[in-house]
Amino acid sequence: MRTYVPTKIPSAGNNMKKRKCTSIYDLAAITGFSYGTVSRVLNGRGRTSEAARTAILTASAESGFRPKMRARKTTVAVLVDLSHSDRHSGYQTSMVASLIDDLSRHEIAVELFTNYNVHQLNEGLVDGIIAMPWNDKVRGILEQMRKIPRVLVNHGGIEGCSVVASDHAQSGWLAAKCFHDAGHRQVAVIVDSDDWGNRQRRDGFARYYAEHGITLDADFCGFLSAQPPYSLLNQLLARQPTGLFIGTEDCQLELVSILQVMNVRIPEQLSLVCMENPNVSRFLNPPLTAVHQSVSMIASRAVELVLDQVARKDVAPATCLIDNAWIPRQSVGACPTPAP
Repeated sequence: MRTYVPTKIPSAGNNMKKRKCTSIYDLAAITGFSYGTVSRVLNGRGRTSEAARTAILTASAESGFRPKMRARKTTVAVLVDLSHSDRHSGYQTSMVASLIDDLSRHEIAVELFTNYNVHQLNEGLVDGIIAMPWNDKVRGILEQMRKIPRVLVNHGGIEGCSVVASDHAQSGWLAAKCFHDAGHRQVAVIVDSDDWGNRQRRDGFARYYAEHGITLDADFCGFLSAQPPYSLLNQLLARQPTGLFIGTEDCQLELVSILQVMNVRIPEQLSLVCMENPNVSRFLNPPLTAVHQSVSMIASRAVELVLDQVARKDVAPATCLIDNAWIPRQSVGACPTPAP
């Protein structure tokens, strides 16, 4: 069968005002493409030109038309930042793998969006979004897609979006409690960046000390996104802390290696608590006391929430915080007695 492709792509916006779009046949008439071409684009099957694909998806989005579920699989978009994959490889790889695994168990189609193609997100026919937003542009795109269920994973602060996250404030609180119970009053924190989750970790850590009558210095927390690890450790150690919370699953091996090069003895001179990385934390010398956030549980809850919202056509934001687990090991000791 020969497919008709118009020499000029019609303006979807003008046609939307003239007729409603309630079926795939209406969409074909609006765009000027054949039913077969529209069907192939909507179902992601067969070959079509980029111009046809763009025109059909744009018209579908502008009209609010969504194919019936029996005509195609439910599709969930997964957004992940790969610009700093060298620094976040462990956490991000585990999270994306867990999300895709859970979605596949539900026989859900997955569209992956990264730094390179996220600008095409609102052109697609996705039923729901699971996102780990990484900049203002991505947050802006998510804010605009108000008719689609959007679930943020370990992120927050976007209007209209649901949140499934580890209780980051609790992770900081648990680390601070461990240090405080061991007598440490001069402490420091390292996190990846000054984003939503890391601010909660930092604030939960400071809150525990404040609840016990101790106000931490304003610069007790350092950011790996702001300076190299060696420089950051030098800066923090100049304050002579006896306890350091590494509030990230990644970079533990590098940070501990730098401390060893600096001849810092753990835990005799510096006690360490980290966010658990199963491939690293327990194998270091000494094994690191850790706060464990369950990536698989976070992913599973995110998938459950977005699919429930898709099924109920409910975009009202919800929040689900998941408790962390405490893993005591040998990297925390009693606060050393100051030399006379």
